[in-house]
Amino acid sequence: MGEPSTEADRYRFLATSVAARPMVVVPTDGPAYTDGSLIAVDITAPAEVVRAQVVLHASLLAAGSLDGALMRRLLSHRTATARYLLLETVRLRDTVLVTQLPGIAKALQGPAAPFSEGPHASLRVALSRQSLSPTPADWGAIRPSRLWRLRSPESEPAEPQGASFVPTEDESEDEPEAPRMSNRLFSAPGFENGVLSQMLRKVFEGRSSSGQSRASGGSASEYSRSNGGSAVGSVTTRLALPPSTESRGADLVAARVVGWYPEWEAANDRYLQEWCRVVELPPTPGLTSEGIPPADYRFRRQLYRTGLCRKPRRQEPAGEDLDLDSLIRYQVDLAAGTDPGDRIWRHHSLTRRDLAVLVLLDTSGSAAEGGARSVLTQHAAAAGATVESLHRLGARVGAVSFAGRGRKLVRITRLKRFHEQDTGMFRARLAAVEPEGFTRLGAAIRHSTTILLREGGATRQLLVVLSDGFPYDDGYEGRHATHDTQRAITESLRAGVGCLCLSWRAEPPAAFEPATSASFQEMNDLEPRIAELFRRALDGADLRRRFAPLV
Repeated sequence: MGEPSTEADRYRFLATSVAARPMVVVPTDGPAYTDGSLIAVDITAPAEVVRAQVVLHASLLAAGSLDGALMRRLLSHRTATARYLLLETVRLRDTVLVTQLPGIAKALQGPAAPFSEGPHASLRVALSRQSLSPTPADWGAIRPSRLWRLRSPESEPAEPQGASFVPTEDESEDEPEAPRMSNRLFSAPGFENGVLSQMLRKVFEGRSSSGQSRASGGSASEYSRSNGGSAVGSVTTRLALPPSTESRGADLVAARVVGWYPEWEAANDRYLQEWCRVVELPPTPGLTSEGIPPADYRFRRQLYRTGLCRKPRRQEPAGEDLDLDSLIRYQVDLAAGTDPGDRIWRHHSLTRRDLAVLVLLDTSGSAAEGGARSVLTQHAAAAGATVESLHRLGARVGAVSFAGRGRKLVRITRLKRFHEQDTGMFRARLAAVEPEGFTRLGAAIRHSTTILLREGGATRQLLVVLSDGFPYDDGYEGRHATHDTQRAITESLRAGVGCLCLSWRAEPPAAFEPATSASFQEMNDLEPRIAELFRRALDGADLRRRFAPLV
């Protein structure tokens, strides 16, 4: 292992940003590798090759591909280790680098390989007898003997909620503020919104002073929470965040492919098969739900009867039909000379809720318009009220946010899964959502429909879309985007999933025509109409599934 040199050390910031942990770059005469704390590269190679090696091995660390549990399986398996490097490099290159760092992705072009959904899937293929191409030498090597004790942040056991919240004293006087780079460095056109720019900002800015609270930066974040006991007031605590949650870049590297979907090309009246790739990102851990108002009881009251279905009750004193078993028992008791009673009826009452709802929230860059009262702020408030109200009423409810950059990177985040009971965690995740990227509505709606059909677990299912309704992405605009969105909604209706599309301060756009749609100015405007909108959307899906052809 070499010592740091001036030429190699200039890549240290790049390695630290991508890996989301302190890293050192050192020279080596052999193939590039990492041991979890340093990246060794051949500095005599061309600069573009060195940069690609640094980003690749830092990405492997951030994605959990070099977790010790995986590396132990590769000990003494040199050929399988090289195959595993090939599969993981292809996965990261085609999932994230191709759109976030296209220059690096181009430098990592190599042989074709089957696309893997994650490190464990890559390991299974690497240890199998499936034929694979040789791994390019420029990509370096994985050394399991140096990594088998490494534990990625994702592999650490989760602590019980609240277990690590220890009140601490103010430490600001002992910690001088880190020097900051000029903001002009990150204000160049095309660079200010980049993921790498965001990561580098965090590296250069360092930790904030104790007088400031940064929910998504530094190695520790401060927040206040009310005491759960009888004491009144708040306790200021310092919550140490794992490295994987301190960089959005690390989350992007950890993206998991969850589906390929077609896109409707209206100009040629055909589907572009397996055209859009949807990847799932882990939700950003929120420290507070500030900004997301709690659901008003009046909103919940409006939805009280939504999704209720009739449950038969037997042996009732009155009802619509005679209960055959009770009638037979009545005759037996009468013949035996005992009092048979009068409970011989069957009555159907609205007591069972058979409804699954998935809220789809558009978090693309256009949702930032409007300042303090932005589109995203209003849509997030509506999403929070809908999810919390339905959850308290006993319906199965989930929430997904989406944005994207190109057809191969439609990003979705599961803010709440159907089985999760902690609405406080959902509200914190919702408050941490930030607008970015573009709007490929068709792929997002198709994937959300798939989630509902696979996990909904109810007879009646509803997709609630909160978006401005103007789909736009690279190669996805105008009539093509509008018709694809309409087609995706029609496919959902045909599958029996109702679609309700809501927009703030805008008339329902043309893209939402097949669905039940409405606009609202304030939550108070939406409250008296929400039950009727739900009913129309669910009834529309029932009718479309039974009678309407797919056009």
